[in-house]
Amino acid sequence: MHNPFSIIAFWTVLPSVIMSSQIDCPCELKRDFVSCQEHTIDSMPLDFQHKCPDLMEKSSSIRGFDLKSQTMTEVLPYAFNEFNNLVAIVLSFNQIQEVHDGAFDGLNYLTSLSLSHNNISKVPNGVFDKLISLHQLDLSYNPIENFTTK
Repeated sequence: MHNPFSIIAFWTVLPSVIMSSQIDCPCELKRDFVSCQEHTIDSMPLDFQHKCPDLMEKSSSIRGFDLKSQTMTEVLPYAFNEFNNLVAIVLSFNQIQEVHDGAFDGLNYLTSLSLSHNNISKVPNGVFDKLISLHQLDLSYNPIENFTTK
């Protein structure tokens, strides 16, 4: 015969086990701008997709990312292409060493991009050329050796 107290104890413990196995998203969406806690995102989009699947479902309504002071070391090709309505991206104070060709392709509405205070030494020729709405590009405080654009 089953002990009714052990069944009740099991059901009261089970929800907390399920809750503790879920990943907490370190980012929050305020209005249409995503900001993330420091040192929580290692790469875009993979780490963000894994940690914040609920925000990924809102990708078309996201207009900006504040990803300053993360642990990113590179900006991968098509890193933000699922967020095609972005107007601003802040990637300052990371450890970015490389911006890959195609990293910002498809971001036709992007007006502001900050990559300041990183460790970028080379920028691929034309990496920003497809950003037809870009008005502000901040590459300050990087050891850039060579940079050309149209």
